[in-house]
Amino acid sequence: MTSKRCIYHIFVFLSVFSSFFPVSADNDGRGLGLKTVVIDPGHGGKDPGALGKTRKTDEKHIVLSVSRKLGKMINDAYPDVKVVYTRSTDVFVELKERANVAKRNKADLFISIHANAHTSNWNNANGWGIFICGKGGKAEKLAESIRKVSIPMLGIRDRGVKVEQFTVIAKTNMPAVLVEHAFYTN
Repeated sequence: MTSKRCIYHIFVFLSVFSSFFPVSADNDGRGLGLKTVVIDPGHGGKDPGALGKTRKTDEKHIVLSVSRKLGKMINDAYPDVKVVYTRSTDVFVELKERANVAKRNKADLFISIHANAHTSNWNNANGWGIFICGKGGKAEKLAESIRKVSIPMLGIRDRGVKVEQFTVIAKTNMPAVLVEHAFYTN
């Protein structure tokens, strides 16, 4: 996936973010009603995630770049929202510790960023997939909002919202989504 395509995906994600958390009168119009968002760039350090053709295109590097850009866009659009990263460099962070970062920072929202990959030339491997821990609540509403906006704007396959007990989102105590933002190998 090209850098421009990744940035476009981030723009779509931010559009969904802003529509899901609009400015409201109950917080004096100063922001979203959110104080802290934790962004989790998946993998890192000894865990490369999906392997790219070069070490620079391993999933861990792509999602770190995407996560930084998403955080910057949130900060630029919503300066009152504190953005915390589970990692800001190429280091390995245990899955439970990623959730603990969100808990310690009293996050209102946890977003884990990943990128799908496929090892063959299978052209049908494309699209966005979003994972949540259970049906109902803000996490499912956010995931569905991401789907509704992202799929038509990006013109890619809808891989749906799926329920999985991934440790990184299962161990949080706030709305949490894990976004697989397309297949960077295609």
